[in-house]
Amino acid sequence: MAVWQDIVNTLIAEIRNGGMKEGERLPSEELIAQRFGVSRQTAHRALQELSRTGLIIRKRRWGSFVAAQNTSETPLIAVVFDYASDFPQGEMLRGIQAGIANEFHVLLIDAAGDPTSGLDRLKEIRSSVGGILAYPFCDGTDDSAYDELIQSYQDGTGVPIVFIDRRPIGVQGDLVSSNNYAATRQALEHLVAQGHRRIAFFSGDNTNTSTIQERHQAHLDICEELGVDPEPLTRWFPKILENHPDRLTVTVRDTLFGLAHMPDAPTALFCTQDIYSATVMDVHDQIPSLPNLAISSFNDWPANVFRQAVRIDRIIQPTFEIGRQASELLVQRMTERTSAFVEVRPGCRFEPASTVSLKPTALSPESL
Repeated sequence: MAVWQDIVNTLIAEIRNGGMKEGERLPSEELIAQRFGVSRQTAHRALQELSRTGLIIRKRRWGSFVAAQNTSETPLIAVVFDYASDFPQGEMLRGIQAGIANEFHVLLIDAAGDPTSGLDRLKEIRSSVGGILAYPFCDGTDDSAYDELIQSYQDGTGVPIVFIDRRPIGVQGDLVSSNNYAATRQALEHLVAQGHRRIAFFSGDNTNTSTIQERHQAHLDICEELGVDPEPLTRWFPKILENHPDRLTVTVRDTLFGLAHMPDAPTALFCTQDIYSATVMDVHDQIPSLPNLAISSFNDWPANVFRQAVRIDRIIQPTFEIGRQASELLVQRMTERTSAFVEVRPGCRFEPASTVSLKPTALSPESL
């Protein structure tokens, strides 16, 4: 972050916290430069930026003064997503709006698949918003930036951030997300109750995501309790394949072929996202001789509409509640500054397949 932006954030916090009153004269550029240990040119840039936000007024020969604050203006909340075309769905936005009522306006920032672009935009407008709801990339590119933003909030110079659905591994902060571990465990226990022991695990390779780690941990724990080695049953697919359905289908087919050649082939499958369970079903349609694997899957967002949803145990996330509780928590943080972070976990809904329970049938090379 530029040094002048640090100065701007500090002065904004002092004005908003009442450290400087309306009409009060700010220190001169020379004094600001001395205070922050910067050049006078840097101090000048900071005051220019502060003037642009409308928080101060600069008068030639007289200096800079705290401007009258328009308390009737509706404050902004920034909502940052990696791909706004895919996420959030309408139910999420309705939840966010319900949580803030009519007290705030929502500014949607679409990173359009570019973490740097999204974070740069966020840094540009953060002095103009009261809080941030963030759906991070969790690919390692934005971790340090979010750490910096959270630290500035704890230092009293920044605005609060609440993560939605997921949080980068190693990054601290408030999180509102599905009860991923408990929901995954419930689905796996349902498969075990049907007689399945060898349950394969399919996921994208975004392992820096708390959501994926929690779902994976539930699979590891169930396998340990069953005395089954999870490693041969686990498959991580490159995330890039999610944007190339034909390539994903070929990869999933080859993966099923490899699993079928195992000495103890799986009889059931758990998918962390519905794009994988839907692709498995596509492969099954192409190869009718393929045994009916019992499939359990998160019906993720944006939710896939399965052609035959009755064939899949589905975990449906509380999209509206996540949006509502995330925005309510953010509003609370905006009024009550704290350094103690919390996790809020609305429960998922489990919908088992409505067909007759499938008898455990292992994959076989002959079926492929």
